[in-house]
Amino acid sequence: MATVKLNKQVSEKVRELNALGTFLTDVRLGAVARKLSELPMEKALEVLQSVVDAAEGGDESAQQDPTMAVIEATKKAQKEDQEQVEIEAEPVPEPEEPPQESQDGKWNQKSGGWNDKKWGEEGEDWNKDNKEDWKDEEDWKDDGEVPDLTEPVRNRVLKLNASGKLCSEIDLDKIGSGLAKLSEPIALQLLKDIFENADMVDKPNHLIGDASRKILLSGRGAASEKVAHQIGNLMRRIRWVNSNVSLAFPLHMGNVLDILQPLHHADAMQLLKKLVQQADDIDSPQSWLRKEAKHIQDNPEEGWAAQKGKGKGNDWKDKDKDWKDNGKQKAGGTIRAAPATAYGDAWARHMATSQGWLAGSPPAKWQKTGNSWDDNKKPWEKKTWKDWGKSEEDEWSKEIKAKKGWK
Repeated sequence: MATVKLNKQVSEKVRELNALGTFLTDVRLGAVARKLSELPMEKALEVLQSVVDAAEGGDESAQQDPTMAVIEATKKAQKEDQEQVEIEAEPVPEPEEPPQESQDGKWNQKSGGWNDKKWGEEGEDWNKDNKEDWKDEEDWKDDGEVPDLTEPVRNRVLKLNASGKLCSEIDLDKIGSGLAKLSEPIALQLLKDIFENADMVDKPNHLIGDASRKILLSGRGAASEKVAHQIGNLMRRIRWVNSNVSLAFPLHMGNVLDILQPLHHADAMQLLKKLVQQADDIDSPQSWLRKEAKHIQDNPEEGWAAQKGKGKGNDWKDKDKDWKDNGKQKAGGTIRAAPATAYGDAWARHMATSQGWLAGSPPAKWQKTGNSWDDNKKPWEKKTWKDWGKSEEDEWSKEIKAKKGWK
């Protein structure tokens, strides 16, 4: 019988779940090892996470027979992987009725939301903006109409393939139609994320196909460049969390985007920050995110975006500005200022007159900058400014003439 090589992190996770008593019975490692070994490490951990989520959600079969639940979840994941590479991403049908949305949950252009109204263009405005661009699923199938890839998107794919950074080349025959159904900014942002994280992406075709489908189904396929930039920031934050924070399970990009998509962008980013801060106490990161996201949806006034709108965000901006200013002004506990020459002679003469300074004798706090008061000054600028306005200019003129031999 062939030896099964299961990733150490996956096997340790199974043992950890058994030790914690997550299920009513233990997961039999020998029974699930072969199926789990057929998946990439990250995907195998996601399968285990899905079974944990099901058990926590009240699924009795997952609670009582987690071994079979893991096997079934693995088969399902393998089937989805195959389908997502081969099938085309489906377009989003226009909603018949605009969904209800709390006013507090919207993020308009002024406050910097996912788009002009919120992350997804929904309801009447979404229909109005996209009725000529999108058809329902049956129209796509019958007419065979698939938008062509724009030249920038196609060139970006070719550049990615030529870079040699990818584990496998992007196959436009498999995922091209899915990319084509996304707006150009969204498609370019997705490819940019692939390029920047090429060393972490073992199946680029799968990732692009899955992400395209999730974005389309969430209603953000036609998003603007601004929204694409914000989604890119969120994707980078998710990857950063996976790379730098020790979570019980890694975050699945598509699932987390789907969980966070109803939220204000600021709420989504802050929720990830909160996850990082409480990572040691969270056994199921995606379940935790789902619960917290739902709480913010049900109580929008408690979200960070709502608090910012009430002025608290401005207070933090002021504090940040003060901190930055202090950092620029202070050094060694002494407030430093630029030498007078940096501000011009007129300003220096004004200060000398109003403060009664003598030449070469500015306040002590000025002398601590290390810049000599008389550095780089012309001869007549080194004369005393005491009693300015009487006869200094004549005396300086005479001195210069004498030095130059002028008459």
